[in-house]
Amino acid sequence: MAAFVTNLDIFMFLRVAGDLKNWERLYETIILHIPVETCSEDLEIIKTFLKNYISNINRRWASAYRNQKTFINRHAAWLQSNISWPNCTTVNLTEIFQGQDEVIETISSDNTSVDIDTTAAVIPSTSSITVGTSTKVQIRKPFVDLSNKQKKRRSESLLDYSPEELTFALVERLKIDQKNDLACVIDHITKNPDSVPIIQATLFKKNRNRPLAAASGSVPT
Repeated sequence: MAAFVTNLDIFMFLRVAGDLKNWERLYETIILHIPVETCSEDLEIIKTFLKNYISNINRRWASAYRNQKTFINRHAAWLQSNISWPNCTTVNLTEIFQGQDEVIETISSDNTSVDIDTTAAVIPSTSSITVGTSTKVQIRKPFVDLSNKQKKRRSESLLDYSPEELTFALVERLKIDQKNDLACVIDHITKNPDSVPIIQATLFKKNRNRPLAAASGSVPT
């Protein structure tokens, strides 16, 4: 199986290595497995590519609240897509890393296992990094489609956080999803609890002045 074919391959390599920001270790591993001498210009191209790539992964990681299950589910399509290697003068990285039969292992001697969520449809992984890693990525069933019992089970770990932390996370999540109006309302209510009775009265009061519907077939005068 080819090594470093998909974005998942690099993600799993970094997870096993223990640091998603360690582009130097990734760089050393890539250079180690290039079978030909590489010119200094190409080395700089590879370095720049990896620095930008690592920044991209960490932006995605932060948007998933640094939670592996959330990251895998949210970025499954990207993880399964092939790496867009840069064009170099002396080497063809795409041919090298998508055509190897050997398995690239992390330089680290740490064989820490990295488990990926298993709850729904399986996406076969192209990852060849086998240092204690799983080769299955599964997409969780949408939360809205779960029963109340399943919702409680999935969100059980969130009960360890305070209401303030959960509310802050909710507001930030809504902003990421471009639901700024709802985020603003929730943020206002949280910071101004005295306004809750007023909001309740506005939202849930009965409109007693609503005019009676005209009788069927009658024409209002």
